[in-house]
Amino acid sequence: MCSDETSARVNGQNQWEWVFQNQDICLHVIRPSRGAGVMSEVLGEHRPQLWVSDLFSAQKNHPAAQWQVCLAHQLRDCQYAIDAGDRIFAPAMKRLLLRAFVIHRRRDRMDEARLKRYRSNLRERLTRILSFSPHQPDGVRLRKRALLN
Repeated sequence: MCSDETSARVNGQNQWEWVFQNQDICLHVIRPSRGAGVMSEVLGEHRPQLWVSDLFSAQKNHPAAQWQVCLAHQLRDCQYAIDAGDRIFAPAMKRLLLRAFVIHRRRDRMDEARLKRYRSNLRERLTRILSFSPHQPDGVRLRKRALLN
């Protein structure tokens, strides 16, 4: 399950449009709250295996067994850190994410041995990137967040 929320104007009032999506459906609801209670209301007893979202606190209170940070949000945050002046961590992380996207798009045309090599290479690159020590505040924040997740 992937989920995100964004502001919406309803009859002149600020509310929140929530999106819940998987490979089969996409559900939009608008609620006055941005709180985690919206997830409970919409999903009821449903417990997805995997939750994909940004780092907003309500999203981190998801009901799933596992959680993944949305890679599109990560890519956006890398670009933000690059634009803010990080030249150490964010550019390398952005290149790694883009490489992972390319591999993902091509995965159906690869045998398992090649995919295993690519996964291993991505892990090695990630380990190396996480050892970088950025000095620019946005790069520092991005690296710290990557270490916590």
